[in-house]
Amino acid sequence: SVAMESTGAYWQNLYVELSKCGFDIVLANGKFTKNAKGKKTDVKDSRWIQKLHALGLLTSSFLPDETTEQLRTYCRQRTNWLSMSAEASSKMQKYLKLLNFRLDVVVKDICGLTGMAIIDDICKGNLDPVKLAQHRHYNCRKSEEEIARALKGNNREDYLFGLKQEYESYLFFQEKIKACDKQIDQFLKSQINADP
Repeated sequence: SVAMESTGAYWQNLYVELSKCGFDIVLANGKFTKNAKGKKTDVKDSRWIQKLHALGLLTSSFLPDETTEQLRTYCRQRTNWLSMSAEASSKMQKYLKLLNFRLDVVVKDICGLTGMAIIDDICKGNLDPVKLAQHRHYNCRKSEEEIARALKGNNREDYLFGLKQEYESYLFFQEKIKACDKQIDQFLKSQINADP
């Protein structure tokens, strides 16, 4: 019988190897194994965990089966890309404001069809408000004239550079999200079609 802490990612490979060898493993949450006094060392921690385990004071954490764990890995990766995508979108909006392109005032979502078409054109070097406004999608509530008035920028090179970098990052993250969606879809289909 073995007791170990589930801190970081260090325990995972050891857990798998010990399981293969037939050990009964108690994977305890770190908050239940804290030693009260003295300088913390790995040896002292190990002795303390062993003592708690010998007295039956440790309960094992829930561990999902391999299928659930794989799905969780894919979903966590997708969540990471979503978070980075949202951050890039926020930075794009910041650079647009610094450039005095008030796209946020005339479109509901700068990452919608109208917003992305305008940002793409700005990043390609088109800074003419009237031409940029022509990217207006027919669903957009504001007219081309209103959009053009909101896009009279100061055209600072450093802000344009920053906007372009964030736009490219945003597109990259979107591709990664699509790849995760595809992988999750394939994985779920393989599990549904697997023999019971």
